[in-house]
Amino acid sequence: MTKQTLTAGVETVLARVISEISTYDHNSELSQLNQNPSTEWIRVSAICTKSSPKDNASPS
Repeated sequence: MTKQTLTAGVETVLARVISEISTYDHNSELSQLNQNPSTEWIRVSAICTKSSPKDNASPS
């Protein structure tokens, strides 16, 4: 694998992550979800359904 191929692969993955969960990109899936005033269920991609370890931690 060349450096150029590796760089292109990393950039592709980062672009996907940004398009799904960026809070700075107003067109990202997460931003669109946060801006949606609907109280109806909305289908989201798998990456938006993962909870962080902090969410599962018990209170101290």
